[in-house]
Amino acid sequence: MNDAAHRTEAFVVVAVGDPTLHPEAVHIAAASTRPVIDVSTSPHDVARHSHRAAAVLVDAEFAPHLPDSPVGPPRFFLTPDGVPMAWNAALAAHAQQAFSLPAESAELLRALAKVSATGASPRAAIGGNAVCIAVVGSAGGAGASTLAAAIARRAGGAVTLVDADPRSGGIDLLLGVEDAPGLRWPDIPGGEQGLNHADLRAALIQGPDQLAVLSAARSTIDDPFRLTASALDALLSSLRGGGGVIVVDAPPELINADLTVIVCPTEVRAAASAARLAARLRAQRLPHVIVARNRGWAGLEESEVERITSSSVLATLPSVRGLAKDTELGGLPRRLPAALARLADDILSEVGA
Repeated sequence: MNDAAHRTEAFVVVAVGDPTLHPEAVHIAAASTRPVIDVSTSPHDVARHSHRAAAVLVDAEFAPHLPDSPVGPPRFFLTPDGVPMAWNAALAAHAQQAFSLPAESAELLRALAKVSATGASPRAAIGGNAVCIAVVGSAGGAGASTLAAAIARRAGGAVTLVDADPRSGGIDLLLGVEDAPGLRWPDIPGGEQGLNHADLRAALIQGPDQLAVLSAARSTIDDPFRLTASALDALLSSLRGGGGVIVVDAPPELINADLTVIVCPTEVRAAASAARLAARLRAQRLPHVIVARNRGWAGLEESEVERITSSSVLATLPSVRGLAKDTELGGLPRRLPAALARLADDILSEVGA
């Protein structure tokens, strides 16, 4: 896979398994002058990259790995010359056009040129301009909340951090903004479906560097408030109407994010749980990566986590000495530990943010 593609320019994804089609597809994609990401040896990377591409070139072998959605970048379905066009497969893949190669190479190149001219948005798939990253732990204490907060801190610009874990004690504590004014989940009845995204962000807890925080609330009584999936979906829909980045400290339920990051301790039971989460995401054709988390004793190697989960491990995050104590006493440090900052940057790069 060509990972050298420029992150700020939308690329062409080549997802073609047929050995006669593949070189033709790569050649035409390169001729479009856009960067090319070739996932033809990595089926699990198709959904991970396709949602933010300028266009996707796909054949019958790889079509089932695409997100099952008619929105998003244009898809061009390819078959070799002399083989009947698989129209049913092309329709099922939500292809915009179908081409036989190499006979229709010029027509495909012209179609890609039109994509360049119209400036197709790689974020059309989520129905808005914001990038949404969901972070979920495969076990308690995996560090998902800390990673979500670190991603939000590193993103820059208009960033919203959403605390959506029903077990959360409040992500405001993690950031040291627990005394700051602003709406928390119980103050937002029904998810505020009709609230303008700018008004919504302005009403939330305001952290440093344009970071808005929607946190759980704390109470010594049995608060009747329960965060529902519909309330979360409505709120994210409002936030997606604006630009910037949304980071969700996610519940086990699925979120239609640009990327879901599963934080998996390098332990057998945590990896088994991550495998279930990854399988659910694959079933929904939602892009995801694994972050392996070394909590001091590792029962599994990174390659074993990949084998168990059938998913790519983006990186392994080691234990950071003193971070838990520093966070407990004063919130996440202003200057993040180097390993945590690098990982947050890598995740942001995955979605082009």
